[in-house]
Amino acid sequence: MDPLEASLDLDVALESDFRTKLACEQENENIEQEPSADERWFVVLKGMVLIKKAPEKMSEDVGCAVQGEDLQVKKGTIVDEAGFMWVELTPFQLVVSCEKVSDRGFVLVDGTRMGLGLLICGPYEKPRNPSAAVAAAVFAAKGDSGWLEDETEVDEQEDEWFEVVHSVAVIRERPRKDAKEIGRAHQGQTIQVKGKRVFDARFRVWVELTPLQLLTSCEEDPSAERGFALIDGTHLGLGQMLRGPCSPHATQPAAQKSTPSVLTNVRYRDLFSSLRSRENRRPEGYGGSSVESAESAQG
Repeated sequence: MDPLEASLDLDVALESDFRTKLACEQENENIEQEPSADERWFVVLKGMVLIKKAPEKMSEDVGCAVQGEDLQVKKGTIVDEAGFMWVELTPFQLVVSCEKVSDRGFVLVDGTRMGLGLLICGPYEKPRNPSAAVAAAVFAAKGDSGWLEDETEVDEQEDEWFEVVHSVAVIRERPRKDAKEIGRAHQGQTIQVKGKRVFDARFRVWVELTPLQLLTSCEEDPSAERGFALIDGTHLGLGQMLRGPCSPHATQPAAQKSTPSVLTNVRYRDLFSSLRSRENRRPEGYGGSSVESAESAQG
């Protein structure tokens, strides 16, 4: 089979699987198809769709969105001279999806006449991913001021738990995708996070780990004072990373069952500190080592 044909067949299969999944979610959640608000949501069906500066095929590209992403658009559609239907992104979505600063952005709805098929599906009253709705609300509260200079923290509440649903969730020292990696959490684990949401410059939603969770998840960098994990990595092609808030007693995978708990690590750390202090006070020539015994007990 020709490589190009194989690639097209794979794309069609992926789109079909995604359409089926989306249809099931719509049926289960009873998503309304005709929202009355000024803003509404579409879901990207294709692997990637381009965002244009004007509703024209030859217009400049200002950004893109990938399969599964929620797009907030303005109410109504625009039909170009060739009869193609477009939707216009809201100021919030421009910040999220556009690499170039642009005051307007448009996405083609249906590219069937060009052999591309349906590109985005909608409209819906709410996004599939709840974190997108939270980010949109925060943006609306801040006004149309555009890009954030730095991360913004909101909703200070009690500590919560999230479950890792991706194969691995990377923990970074700042809520940015290019920040230094300081630890990891694996699929099936539950992590304790602070009861607030942190938004980066693109209004992607992150959670911040509690100090106790840092002890367990960031053992390779014990000096780390803060750690952040991305909730949804769909825009990176990774899909959902974390799910929550949830119960702290979610089932752990077999590979993780022997991992010491946060409180266990704290107890051992305090024990070692106490024993080392005692060792320093031992008379010279003393041969025993309480610390070695404690380490053996932990192992």
